[in-house]
Amino acid sequence: MIKLERPERPAKLTDSEINNLTLKYKNQNIPVWNRTYIKNSLLKMSNYKCCYCETKLNEESKYLTIDHFHPKNKYPNEVISWENLLPACANCNSKKGNHDTIVTPIINPTVNNPKDYLYFYSGFYYSKNNNILGENTIDVLDLNNIDLLVLPRYKIVVSIVDELSRLDSYIDEYIPNDSNVIRRNKIISSITQILKQALPDKEYSALVATTVLECPSYCKIKDKLKKYNLWSDELQKLEVSAKNISLIRDI
Repeated sequence: MIKLERPERPAKLTDSEINNLTLKYKNQNIPVWNRTYIKNSLLKMSNYKCCYCETKLNEESKYLTIDHFHPKNKYPNEVISWENLLPACANCNSKKGNHDTIVTPIINPTVNNPKDYLYFYSGFYYSKNNNILGENTIDVLDLNNIDLLVLPRYKIVVSIVDELSRLDSYIDEYIPNDSNVIRRNKIISSITQILKQALPDKEYSALVATTVLECPSYCKIKDKLKKYNLWSDELQKLEVSAKNISLIRDI
């Protein structure tokens, strides 16, 4: 989960439209939020990912559902309120269900910064300092579901750690004065691509960012690249981006 910046509401979602659609929902109980312009705006806001688990939406069976952060059956006046709409996968939306987020709050990624409340460890989410908002979020969304979420995340962790370990060993063969441009470029390209997987628009970006930054091999790679004057401005910017969304316990 990463912090999302909510844009201005779609131009078509005027005050008059909100009032009309709200009355339509109350009187006819139909899904007035399923408007293309609303869906497109929400998808763009979240980089086409579920705002909670960061799975890519509209791929295979991972289709977009619109989550009402404050449940519509309890707060019908907010059924089409722009600030109350979030893009979610079917699994997260189903788990959240009719949970009353006013009575028992959870993280709203357009309002709260998840890194202030959560951290990752071995594919599991944990609440920082046992804060209640983080604990509620993990429990309500079932973010530590072993089969659906933890195992896929753990595979990503293992893959990244393995790749970084192999790259660390490969750099040891690099000789600063070696004229082998291909080998040098391969090293730089490899670490660049790894860091790019931690950009906010990538699937599971918070997990990737956390895994990379906490991996001892990454720290050694960075030190070696600096030693050989290969640590570029681009790599530095990518690392800063990763730090901004990482869910590290001590940050």
